[in-house]
Amino acid sequence: MNTSTASALIAAALLLGAFVGWFARSIFAGPDRRQVPHAPARDHVVPHHDSPAADGGPDRRLVDALIGVHDLGDGVSAADRISEELHRVGVVRLDAQPGTLFDSSSQKAVHSVAAPTPDRVGTIAEAVRPGWAGPGGIIRYTEVSVYGPASAGA
Repeated sequence: MNTSTASALIAAALLLGAFVGWFARSIFAGPDRRQVPHAPARDHVVPHHDSPAADGGPDRRLVDALIGVHDLGDGVSAADRISEELHRVGVVRLDAQPGTLFDSSSQKAVHSVAAPTPDRVGTIAEAVRPGWAGPGGIIRYTEVSVYGPASAGA
């Protein structure tokens, strides 16, 4: 068994264990063990929940874990399967298209690149990491590289 197969099997086992744990907790958890969801802060700090939302939504820890596994997975079928399961609980992937205007309501600029032409300033040069949104709002902002003005010395 090669390393990538072993890694994929370990990731699948962890994912299955997390899903079974979440499912068991959601069935047996009473209303006193649930927390009320809240909107994410505008400064991109997203708090973590320790239990499922009061409205019966997905467990935030499980969602964060699935998103992390999605980011690490290089197998298209695994990433597609995780995206489908997240979508079933109301969590959708947010993508950014190069050439479109940067939108701070759902995107986070993590890098700046000199624009090849002045009309490209403020547009997305490259999507770095997808964002995710759930019923309560943004879970993780889409990370993008944005075209900025060319430096004065160039």
